Amino acid sequence: VFNADVNSHIIPNTDDTYDLGSNAQQWRNIHVHGTGNIDTVSADDITVSNTLDVDGVTTLDFTTIDGELVVIIPRTKFLYLIKQLVNAL
Repeated sequence: VFNADVNSHIIPNTDDTYDLGSNAQQWRNIHVHGTGNIDTVSADDITVSNTLDVDGVTTLDFTTIDGELVVIIPRTKFLYLIKQLVNAL
């Protein structure tokens, strides 16, 4: 049993090797102030209570949006989409 306050960084000896918890023994909550740099997120449920900023390709299946959805499309991509739409008519 480890029962202590930590007053330093916790850094693994080898990169991309060790886990924190397991499927059978999970951490209940994580509290982070700042940025969480995570390669992949897999979650049963996600609630975003402020702003979700997504870069790259995003697929949202079975998604409910309660409130306002703002999609920002760069001008060059918007013009490309309009051209594709016109060509399809």
